[in-house]
Amino acid sequence: MNLHNIKLIACDVDGTLFNSKGKIGVKTKKTLMNLQKQGIKIAICSGRAPFELKGVLDELELKRYEGYLLHGNGAGIYCVKNDKNIQFPQVQPKELSEMIKLAHALHLFVIISQYGNYYCSYSLPLAIKREIAKRLYHPMRASKIIRMRQFAYMARNANMVEHLENHVHEAANKICIRGKPKKLHKAEAVIRKKYPDKFNYFYLSEGSLEITDIHVSKAQALQALCDQMDIRLDQVIAFGDSNNDDEMLSVIPYGVAMQNAFSSTKKAASYITKSNDEEGIAVFLNNFFNQ
Repeated sequence: MNLHNIKLIACDVDGTLFNSKGKIGVKTKKTLMNLQKQGIKIAICSGRAPFELKGVLDELELKRYEGYLLHGNGAGIYCVKNDKNIQFPQVQPKELSEMIKLAHALHLFVIISQYGNYYCSYSLPLAIKREIAKRLYHPMRASKIIRMRQFAYMARNANMVEHLENHVHEAANKICIRGKPKKLHKAEAVIRKKYPDKFNYFYLSEGSLEITDIHVSKAQALQALCDQMDIRLDQVIAFGDSNNDDEMLSVIPYGVAMQNAFSSTKKAASYITKSNDEEGIAVFLNNFFNQ
């Protein structure tokens, strides 16, 4: 296997590393494990919080092979072996509360990570929908509709809180606002006007907007990790499928979009591989290293 001087593989999780059943494919896992044994490091790059990704870190044995986690859309770099986290700027409590109030005024709902858990807006109709989603969790998580998969996941994993804006007492890596696309764009426009050049905005689907500090993105975190590892961007292969991966794939010479990726993500990438259900990561890596 010709390693082409590659030092790092960066993988998004949902829609990329995970198939539609929320699992790592057999071939993908085997390929990544073999590369780690040959000295190539793995960085998991996800919008998720660290507490959600322990299973992935364990399955790929990232502690043993000195891997990394770029979490919260690049809000932090977690070194698995040393159990150390480098934290980048967060969204402050006052800003979070203002965004929550705006979202609620537009009949959108909000999800934030606080105290090691997810908390979301409360409304009676939403509570009823969440109960239905809990009962239909597995078929909804297997759906090809991104919004349906996202809703089912948070129905099981986020705690509903009345008057959420009054319960925000610490900074957060990001805020997620969900609802009708037209209203989401209106909320984004209002926030951009009030806080010019303050935040980054990522659409994980038409109905899901994530907001981070302007200095936070997967691309910026990956660059910081490369600087820390003393490697070049052309020694990295990065995989992704959605809007929060676009910048990362555009700055990496070996930026790879999945076949199931957003159109903007495919345009940002230099390469397109098979879909997550066709083990696109394994397909690309095996072809690349065996050239």
